[in-house]
Amino acid sequence: MPLPGCITAMVTPFDERGNINLDVTARLAVWLADKGIDGLFIGGTTGEGLLLSFEERKQLTEVVVSAVGKRVQVIVHAGCFTTADTIELAGHAQKAGANAAAVLSPFFYAADRIAMVEHFVAIARAVPGFPIYLYNIPDNTRNRITTDVIMAVLEQTPNLAGIKDSSKDLVFLQKLVDMAPEGFSVLVGSDSVLLPGLFVGAVGGVSAASTAFPEVVVGIGKAFRNGELPKARTLQKRLNVLLNVLKIGPTPSGYKAALVTRGIPVGGVRAPLRDFTPEERKRFEKALDEVWKEDS
Repeated sequence: MPLPGCITAMVTPFDERGNINLDVTARLAVWLADKGIDGLFIGGTTGEGLLLSFEERKQLTEVVVSAVGKRVQVIVHAGCFTTADTIELAGHAQKAGANAAAVLSPFFYAADRIAMVEHFVAIARAVPGFPIYLYNIPDNTRNRITTDVIMAVLEQTPNLAGIKDSSKDLVFLQKLVDMAPEGFSVLVGSDSVLLPGLFVGAVGGVSAASTAFPEVVVGIGKAFRNGELPKARTLQKRLNVLLNVLKIGPTPSGYKAALVTRGIPVGGVRAPLRDFTPEERKRFEKALDEVWKEDS
């Protein structure tokens, strides 16, 4: 079944010693569910997943699945440097009760079509019956998932369920929608093109901004589904304003800083990522105060 609506790319909370804050992780997951999001995407780019240890990633999955139960769907990003490690994390997600796993394309080393197809097929076959979503973010991985790769994997694996496309390429997104067989979910992976992506046929979006401002992104999805297009456009414009504020400093520091202002102490980021400089923080707090009020 296609994943509907807003899937939040959740940040991973850390405590003052830099460890995962399990209590705040559970609290954040429940808060997002209460705000009306349809699912959680954990351990991804926004969630600093590749900076977590193997055991931390498993722990994150267990805490989030336990916190939200069946209220919202949980997609676990299982992508790792090696195929074997990715298989292990996808298998753990399945056993832990998650709804699906997402998998990055191979990264750092160049991967041609053959290597990419073999990688995805091996992972999907290792977890039969468990939905697998591809994760296309070529600016980070340098290896773009093409429609040709997707079709080759679909021919060999019945549990390839969809793709999160973070390329920001609406022409490519349209190609994905056009080639998608029934039951294959195309999800917009970039907030700045969320509404345009829905217009071209994506079934929903995986949104980083909704980790801090779920109300706006949930509102876009609801307005679009209800045919309230002027309202959806107004909310997308508001989202774009918030994105400009969130990107004042390095990502995902802005998302975490915004959550702190909303009363959820998610802590800072993990090195080699960095938090705001004092000047960036001052600019961020001033800009956020100008565009966001809790009752707005």
